Amino acid sequence: SISFYGQLKLEGERESASYPTLPTPTFTHDGHEVRLFLSLGSREELTCESLKIADGIGLVRTESFFFQHHRLPEEEEQVELFRHLLAAAPGKVLTIRAFDWGSDKPPPYMEELVEPNPALGKRALRLLLQMKSLFKNHIRALLRVLNEGNIQFLLPMVTDVEEVRLCKALIEEVRRELRE
Repeated sequence: SISFYGQLKLEGERESASYPTLPTPTFTHDGHEVRLFLSLGSREELTCESLKIADGIGLVRTESFFFQHHRLPEEEEQVELFRHLLAAAPGKVLTIRAFDWGSDKPPPYMEELVEPNPALGKRALRLLLQMKSLFKNHIRALLRVLNEGNIQFLLPMVTDVEEVRLCKALIEEVRRELRE
């Protein structure tokens, strides 16, 4: 929205004196290129100045953007978020991590996730594979904006190859549904 971009412009003007200017590209003393990527968990963390010195957004913690909601995020809300991020970082890499919810950090609308051993229980990818409707909704939002920028999709807490196979099959299923 215009207010979002106006806020980015104002933040950039306020912060321009506080950020060092880094040469682009940046190299180590022995000639290896160093690429800098941002990690984002909220819109407030995204500023014009931080994007000027970054090569892209290396981690978008999608669950953090929707944590304050009182319900699961709708597909359109996710599409809007992804488009905002792409517009704020044109031509740069955007790595979107699938929702990483679990009993260690349950959103208020998923209190049933709380369990005694959060590390071994339902969380991250294991949870998403059990909540196929939610995961398909997330994948659909991502696929809808995929051709609008340089997007990568990160699967959280993968424990075995079978989980990757299941995710790839689910992504292909959603891709087919979008073509219909």
